[in-house]
Amino acid sequence: MSPQSKRVAVAGLVLSGFTFVCGFGAGISAWMASDYLRAVVWYFLNRWGS
Repeated sequence: MSPQSKRVAVAGLVLSGFTFVCGFGAGISAWMASDYLRAVVWYFLNRWGS
């Protein structure tokens, strides 16, 4: 394996790992945000409903 192809392989691995971590983080954030928004919506619905 030449140094050039090894560097490309490492770069690809790092990039895919970085993409996975970013996607995972974004997914968690969106899930938490939607959970939080749902709680806020329920809070206001309960206040207006009573």
